Amino acid sequence: MSGRRWGAAAIAMAFVVASAAAPGAAAAQGLPAGGLLWYVDAMKIPAIHDADITGDGVTIAVFDAGVNLEVANLRDADIEIRQLDQCPDPTEEAATSFEALQHGTSVTSLIVGNGTSDSGTGPVGVAPNARILYYGALQDSCDGNAFPAAVADAIAQGADIVSMSGGSTRLADELSQPSADAVADALRAGVLVVAGLPNADSAWENELGKVNGVVNVASVDAAAQAAPRRDGSPMTNDDVDIVAPGVDMAGLGWDGTWGMSLWSGNSAAT
Repeated sequence: MSGRRWGAAAIAMAFVVASAAAPGAAAAQGLPAGGLLWYVDAMKIPAIHDADITGDGVTIAVFDAGVNLEVANLRDADIEIRQLDQCPDPTEEAATSFEALQHGTSVTSLIVGNGTSDSGTGPVGVAPNARILYYGALQDSCDGNAFPAAVADAIAQGADIVSMSGGSTRLADELSQPSADAVADALRAGVLVVAGLPNADSAWENELGKVNGVVNVASVDAAAQAAPRRDGSPMTNDDVDIVAPGVDMAGLGWDGTWGMSLWSGNSAAT
């Protein structure tokens, strides 16, 4: 196994172990101790980084919608936009188009964020030295061939991990043999495929959840309890493979600014 593959495996295993351990304390009400950056201590990120597991040498393909690469949090991050013929440019929206950009920007910030934002403190990335290949494959205007095309390109570009923390009813309706074959191609190439499970009350289905080999991710809170549904009951799912922090997380754009703001969901956990 090459050093690059070992690097990806080390990151994955470190996060599996840390995510499975319940944090020592959580606030009974409101935000957890540590505020929106509670996940940093809960996942023992400083110790992981101190052990030189920072994503260096690892390439992560992020499949999402629009992204704002001009935010302070992503300054100097190694991010390459991979343009798909099936989709518009994911960076073409104006910086004030928060609804179009907040999800992809927040997802990326939790991987390679530098801890800053327009309000000062910002999301801290779990793998700040990773190389990001960003695909706008989940934009509503993409055609049904975007996912297989993005996977094929990610493999060709040397991705170690494909991270897809969103979806749409369109993709679920059109999940086809080429999409399943794309996952199989990734696995044969040694690429880990990680996908967020749908949140409760989501309009979209988990289009990859039933495909063999895909790692399905759900979110937990600061007490390592399942994220709640709107009615307060646990948001459980029979297809969960791994859980990670995803409730009351640091994000960008959710309050109509590019300062740090709160968001929750299986996307954050992924």
